Amino acid sequence: MRIGLVSDTHGELENLREATRQLVEVHNVDKIVHLGDEWEDCQVFQEVPETEAMIIPGVYAVQYRDPSIPNRIISTIEGWKILFTHSPEPHSNDLPEDPDPKELAAKQEIDIVAYGHTHIPAVEEKDYVLMVNPGHLKTEDKKGHPPSYALLEIRPREVKVKITEITNQKTLVERTFTKKKITVTASDLKLRGLLNDTETAEKIWDALPIEGQANLWGEEIYFQIPVDAELEDGRETVELGDIGYWPPGPAVCFFFGPTPVSKGDEIRPYSPVTVIGKLVDDPKLLRKVKEKETVKITIYW
Repeated sequence: MRIGLVSDTHGELENLREATRQLVEVHNVDKIVHLGDEWEDCQVFQEVPETEAMIIPGVYAVQYRDPSIPNRIISTIEGWKILFTHSPEPHSNDLPEDPDPKELAAKQEIDIVAYGHTHIPAVEEKDYVLMVNPGHLKTEDKKGHPPSYALLEIRPREVKVKITEITNQKTLVERTFTKKKITVTASDLKLRGLLNDTETAEKIWDALPIEGQANLWGEEIYFQIPVDAELEDGRETVELGDIGYWPPGPAVCFFFGPTPVSKGDEIRPYSPVTVIGKLVDDPKLLRKVKEKETVKITIYW
C-alpha cells in the first residue's frame, strides 16, 4: 500500500494542490494523510475524490478540542501499526482520551509514528519505532527547509520511505526499514522481541527458527547457534532486555540483569557482543528458565 503524508500547509493551497497532484499522478498513492495545520486546507482533497484522505487536526485547531474528532489515529496496514498524529509527544491541548505517543512507542504498541508540527522533514528509528515527518508545505519557512511531502510504500515486512521536495521533485531522504519480530519460548514462557538492522541480525533472521539448550550465567541466558559472524559495533555493557550475539560461541545471549563480571548495576557480557535486538516483554521473566531447558527463537509474524 502507498500512503502520501503532508503536513503544516498553513493556507498554502497551491503547494498542497501540487503535492497532492504528485502523490496521485506520479506515486499512485492509495491514501493521503494530512497531519495537521490547517484543517481547512484539506478542501483540496475534494479535487481528487478517487483518493482516500485522512485528516488529523493540529494541536491548536478548533477541531482538536472536539471529542467527536480523533486527534490521533492508529491504523494497521500490512501488519504495521501506524500512529498518525500532529505532535510526536503529548501536548497540553490533548483530550483525556488521547493516546500518549511516547507510551505507545515504549510499549511497542506501534511500529511507525507519522507526525508533523516541527516543519522539519525527518526519517529516523527510535527504539525500534520508525518516526516520519514529511516536513511542511509553506513556500518559505523560518526553519529553512523547502516544502516537501513523504511517501510510505508499505509491504508486510518492509517499509520504504521517501521525502520529496515539491518544487523540483528532488528526493531529500530515501530509506528502507524492516521489522523483524520474533518469539522466544521456553517451557510455558513466551516473550516477544525485535531484531535490529545489523548484518548479524539479518543472518540470524535468515536462519530462524533456532533452538538450543539454555546456559545460565548470572542473569544472562546463552546458547550456541549455527550462525557465524564478526563482531559488529561490539558492546562491553548492554541494556536490560538486549539480545546479543557472542562471536566466540557463536551464541545468542539474552540479558535480564547483572552477570558475574558486572560492576554494580551494569549488565556486562563475558566479552563484547553485537547487540542484535531487544525483548519487548519483561526480560526478568527469563528468571523462570532452568539450566539446559530448550529455548526456541521463531518468527513472530
